[in-house]
Amino acid sequence: MSLNWTTLDPWELPEWMYGQQSGSDTLPAAYALAHPSELVAHVAERFPARSTAGGFSVRLEDDERMLRTVLGLVSELDGRRASRDEPAEEGGRFGVPTAVTAEYSLYVDGVQPVGPGGRITVYGRARRLEAAFHLRRTRLGGRWRDPGDIAREALAAFGGELTPDETLRAAFGYYEASGWEQQDLLRPVFVVLAERLRRDDEPRWRLASVHAASDVDEAPPTAGIESVTGCA
Repeated sequence: MSLNWTTLDPWELPEWMYGQQSGSDTLPAAYALAHPSELVAHVAERFPARSTAGGFSVRLEDDERMLRTVLGLVSELDGRRASRDEPAEEGGRFGVPTAVTAEYSLYVDGVQPVGPGGRITVYGRARRLEAAFHLRRTRLGGRWRDPGDIAREALAAFGGELTPDETLRAAFGYYEASGWEQQDLLRPVFVVLAERLRRDDEPRWRLASVHAASDVDEAPPTAGIESVTGCA
């Protein structure tokens, strides 16, 4: 998964979040999502597949043909634009081929997905394709949350402050759950990542926190991101 990360000092986080908000022509909408059975019914009309809570898995016989079919299905059913991600590491490590041969991010209204879902993954060696996305149904109104409040939430998830050898990165997009999780609401979020990777004499670690970027009418700030609210 390729995300557009921005590396920041902690004090820069509120201003960066404000810049993301003010740089958008309109507030990215939140969406109520359809029940997974709707997607399963559409898929079953076209080809045999194993359904999941938020997507499906299909056996590959003709890789290119099936990939074109699935990408067309995503566009037809949900109006998603698919963008092929750059591989994280060419050829795997130590000469072992990577399991993932291709991955596509499924953009919502031009905004990148930042969760484990919202993507199509091709496993060439296993001859399998997995699609993790949820059908949108109702467009919901809302308003931007205060960036200072969001930044305080994010830093509080990491204990309130970072040391000089710890790095802070952030990304903005739609949080979409994995294909194995049912999700009722799709909303724009800020993902904040704190990590320590520099020292060899101490443990390395990485923590992520996910926070709603907007308030949605009649929904709490945790709706749609219940499984990842706070640190993960």
